[in-house]
Amino acid sequence: MEPAPGSRIDAWVSVTIGKADYGPGNPLKTGDIIKMDVGTVIDGYSSDSARTFSFGRPCADAATLYQAVASAHAKMVEELNIGTKLCDLYRSGLAKMHSLGFDRYRRGHFGHSLGAGGFTEEWPFISRDENKTVQADMVLAVEVPWYIRGLGAFMIEDQFTIGRDEVSKAWTLPVEMVVL
Repeated sequence: MEPAPGSRIDAWVSVTIGKADYGPGNPLKTGDIIKMDVGTVIDGYSSDSARTFSFGRPCADAATLYQAVASAHAKMVEELNIGTKLCDLYRSGLAKMHSLGFDRYRRGHFGHSLGAGGFTEEWPFISRDENKTVQADMVLAVEVPWYIRGLGAFMIEDQFTIGRDEVSKAWTLPVEMVVL
């Protein structure tokens, strides 16, 4: 599907490189983590996706932490169904992180709606107190980020469209950490 002639198309990117927990880091070094959060905006409607890369083999702590983030993301995606409460998705992601030994991990939300609001993060949020359920015609971004100063920024984020009878992932990007 191509945008209509005359459509306004824009893109955005947020990149974190190295051991910074967020924002720009130092020059790239072997083992550094690279987090890319990207989106495209067509006529005001935004997409949102994020992946984590490593420049060379990551250290053991980074690999372990990324595997936990990936496991929590997978758990939430497994439970993403029409009728599921957003707070239940939040609790399942948090519970998975805690079950893997990261019992101090906390996050305000594990995703958000997407639409034509001019900003990528829109209500409703996949958060502790959000009782709204997954419904047809929603577009949701499911994300599990963790920013750790001294280690790096880690994130997996996928976008899903909610149909009348199914939940569909918007793309087939791999979730494994890519080693560059």
